[in-house]
Amino acid sequence: MKRLFAGICICLVLVFAACGRAAEPTESPEAATPDTVETSDPAGDNSPDTGLGEPDDSSESSFTAMWRYEGYMDECAVYPGDAYIGRDYDHDGYTDRIYRIYDAGSQTAQYRVEFGNGRVLYVPESWESGVLHLQTGDPDADGTPEVLISVSYDASTDPGGFGSVWLFAFDEEKQEYSEVPLPLKSGLYGEKALTMDCDPPTDGLVDFRILQNGFSGSVNVGQEYLDIWWDLEWNSLDIAVSEAYFSESGNIHCFAQLFPKNSIRLEFELASDGTEYHMESMGIRNAYASCLTGDGELSVLVNGHEKRSITDGCSPAGTALLFMESNEEGHLLYCSDPAAGLMEKKLFHTKDAWETFEVEDLTTMIQGYPTGLLFTEGGIGFMTVTYHGEPIYLYRCEKDGNWIPYQMDVGETGYSYVDGEYAGRIYGKYILRLKVVTGEKDSHIRMESPDGEWWELIRE
Repeated sequence: MKRLFAGICICLVLVFAACGRAAEPTESPEAATPDTVETSDPAGDNSPDTGLGEPDDSSESSFTAMWRYEGYMDECAVYPGDAYIGRDYDHDGYTDRIYRIYDAGSQTAQYRVEFGNGRVLYVPESWESGVLHLQTGDPDADGTPEVLISVSYDASTDPGGFGSVWLFAFDEEKQEYSEVPLPLKSGLYGEKALTMDCDPPTDGLVDFRILQNGFSGSVNVGQEYLDIWWDLEWNSLDIAVSEAYFSESGNIHCFAQLFPKNSIRLEFELASDGTEYHMESMGIRNAYASCLTGDGELSVLVNGHEKRSITDGCSPAGTALLFMESNEEGHLLYCSDPAAGLMEKKLFHTKDAWETFEVEDLTTMIQGYPTGLLFTEGGIGFMTVTYHGEPIYLYRCEKDGNWIPYQMDVGETGYSYVDGEYAGRIYGKYILRLKVVTGEKDSHIRMESPDGEWWELIRE
């Protein structure tokens, strides 16, 4: 049996306030039922297991309260941030809104996208615990934007093992949106999957083949993973696309987790020849994590078990910030314990997955305590810092390696100072999170950018 799997190893806790409720929507058209992509989970209902139990909206601070919300998403007080407020998804100058429809019986949700130009897109059912993401682009280069909808299950105990994806195009003759076929297996709730055959593991290595395009490879999952998680029936699996977004090339960039509860992923693009979509540029995307041990050793872990030592003699109370621009190139910033006086800051750079690397001392160049790090595809670096009320909260680095303080329009005046809280990449966008301190009520803002040049301010 081919299966998608939910896991039991990650817990996500968020705090929210209560939701309002908007007017009842009109019924949306029934979605066609495609071939089933089966899932395996403790509940036995093919849903992404969250490990959080039943939805509980008895408290205004309950995360699961959002699962039962019905109404316009820009009026939902329990959703964190302003991701749905004042959005113009199709960039036509009109504000677009999203309405959420909840079905308690099936534990599912549907969304109705109301574009400011009068067009309406009905999104088929997905599981109630999902979070909707919407983008527009023109991957087939016909001059008319398509709408890419994805639903992520961040509260799942195996978030990389689930996802819902749809691509829609507007039919001028019918004056409605219709789903565009993709070269992936489709499931009941929008799952799009690759079908994989794999051989029994040998010494931690697993050979696999993707049936849709013949791509094959061998991955080292580690003996510990095999001892704890490996199922002898895993000789044929459907692996879900858990993340999809429009890339800078205009194609649809996709990620699919190879095995349940494992961080190794396939990444590939869906490209159009003008009439249909095909897969290209498929490859294995390793997972990397920084590790700073109690004895002062700084290392990078590849796929959770392959350790590549960077240096020793570090402060165990220090910080290690890792950002991988690609499967091979990445940066690692080490900062010593802030209680030790002048903080040592070293930036390590690799172009071969940490087999070799260069190091640069930034101790005197960077003021404050680093909190986030990112590098764009164009080679621009950003570093968020906190500096005890001083005006420095962000640094920018050009290709010459010179880091300089950088200011952004935070949308407020009269504030005391700004703290940098986070820098990274989420769903194909570069993210900076800043805290604006006024002395009365502090506010948090998020800056989003597709390329590191143009930034959009979003209040949280």
